[in-house]
Amino acid sequence: MNDDFLHQLRKTPPPAFAARLKSQLQRQAAGERRFAVARGVLFGLFVGASAVAATLWTFQYGGLDRLLTLRERAPREAEVRSADDPIEAHRRSQPETAMTAATVSTPSTDTAVARTAAASAALESANVPDTSAAPPGPMRSSAGNSMPVTSSPTLRVAGPAMTRGLIGPVLMTSTDFQTLDTNSALQAICDDTNVARPVVAIVTRTMTDDEIRNCHRKYFWNIAGAKIGSIGLAVTAARTATPLRLTPRHLFLALARRVPDATNPNEFVENRALTWNQIESGMELRNIVVFGPDEKAALRPAMLELIMEVGCETYPSIRSLKTLDPALYNDVCHTIRSDGVYAPAVEHDTFITQTLWAEPNAIAVLSLGFFASHAQQLAQNLLEGVQPTTASIADGTYSAARPVVLYSHVDPSGRSSQASWFLDTIMRHAVDLQDAGFVPLDPSSQPVRLQKLELPRSIPAAR
Repeated sequence: MNDDFLHQLRKTPPPAFAARLKSQLQRQAAGERRFAVARGVLFGLFVGASAVAATLWTFQYGGLDRLLTLRERAPREAEVRSADDPIEAHRRSQPETAMTAATVSTPSTDTAVARTAAASAALESANVPDTSAAPPGPMRSSAGNSMPVTSSPTLRVAGPAMTRGLIGPVLMTSTDFQTLDTNSALQAICDDTNVARPVVAIVTRTMTDDEIRNCHRKYFWNIAGAKIGSIGLAVTAARTATPLRLTPRHLFLALARRVPDATNPNEFVENRALTWNQIESGMELRNIVVFGPDEKAALRPAMLELIMEVGCETYPSIRSLKTLDPALYNDVCHTIRSDGVYAPAVEHDTFITQTLWAEPNAIAVLSLGFFASHAQQLAQNLLEGVQPTTASIADGTYSAARPVVLYSHVDPSGRSSQASWFLDTIMRHAVDLQDAGFVPLDPSSQPVRLQKLELPRSIPAAR
């Protein structure tokens, strides 16, 4: 760059060029000022219109306070509506659970277990029993009619643990359930010395003639009963699994945390069996993998009573513990091992397709309703003996089921408003109770209603 070029840059421009440049710069500045003014006017109009609209809405509809009031009222109104329906209120009171449980480790595979809700099409058929007695207190029926929910005084019910799951819809504040074995529950409703005796016993057998006479001798002349169905389970596997015939004794020895010592059955040792041939020498060399109800599931008490206790009591030394040492008996017969051989699971379609089908060695303990409704995807019942059918369950020939019978105090005409309400509620929600193993009685074959028990005739003594 030479000195001549620098000199030309410092030289004053021609007057005409300088005038044109100055005019262009002034016009550009004026345009920018006009745009800024227009933008400010538009923004001001928008803010003003918003303020006017908000003021009008406040005066007409109550404004933000009303919006907050509506938001606060909505959950309260939902709670009031749900309180009218005891089933909905019972469900809302339970913690929400995911459809798929956490992955459980087993000796041969890690599997995810899924959530339940299937109803039996083959075994379900319960209608509302025909009861004319007015139930105590308000509750909404399945048809939307108003019925009492709160009973005063509280309805006292007694029965074995596996029938407790059947009163879920009515448990709430209106029912006080006392867990007693069937014999004790039947004695309790006839105990004239106990002012707080149960009003209803829901048990797993019918009363004997001697028990009816005993109630009569203790001045409870009016007892009524109704068989409402059965409770039970099935042991099965995937449809393609290799068949395995099992007894309750096999399952007890496979699942109990402690088992009788092979050399001294009066002593108990930790269960180390991992394959079925360790349970019995003639069985397959096949991993023990069992899925079943978890500790809080409604089906768990039925599994303990119908499988574990039955297998446990094949040992005379353990059977004697039921009266000699009940705590030890419960520990041995009711405690399931936690080393991965037994995996808690919930009944759901995905449990079959994603878990059971993926593990060829696995077996599953399922409610009768779920087993019947998924029969095409499952193997036959693996327990020795007859298969569970409507007939074999009803007549008692299927080993892993028990009848469910309700007994109650009634007035001389054979009526009880509390017992009728209790029976009606159970039967109306029978489908919801099938995860507890409940198979409702078919009302077309036998009416489901309380019938007053007649005093058995005494048999003359032989001369």
